[in-house]
Amino acid sequence: AKPNSSSSRSLSSISTKSSQKMRDKPLARTNSGISNQSTSARSNDTIPSRYRCCITHDLMRNPVNADDGRIYDRKPIKKWLRMKGTSPMTRQRMRASQLRPDETLQNEIKEWMKRHEQHESVV
Repeated sequence: AKPNSSSSRSLSSISTKSSQKMRDKPLARTNSGISNQSTSARSNDTIPSRYRCCITHDLMRNPVNADDGRIYDRKPIKKWLRMKGTSPMTRQRMRASQLRPDETLQNEIKEWMKRHEQHESVV
């Protein structure tokens, strides 16, 4: 049987709308202690993509590895899992208890932030 293309489009639309809603929320709600002002002052274009959460597209503060092979910021993925119970990327069942801290990436991000803040203060 051929998949219904209108049903595929509407699922895609729902997924896009959900992730857009998550991105539109102020960072203060999704990343501990960061406000939109600090992110815009940092210019999102300068944040390396590997340091961005797949859900919010913002700088991760507490990166965690998930069973879907992706890395997320802890607060947004836990919120997503409370609401949906599935991976935002694969839609497979996933639980917050399966998330594992990525301390190496967290340290890299902290170092990048230190270097970036030093650069901004010079400019």
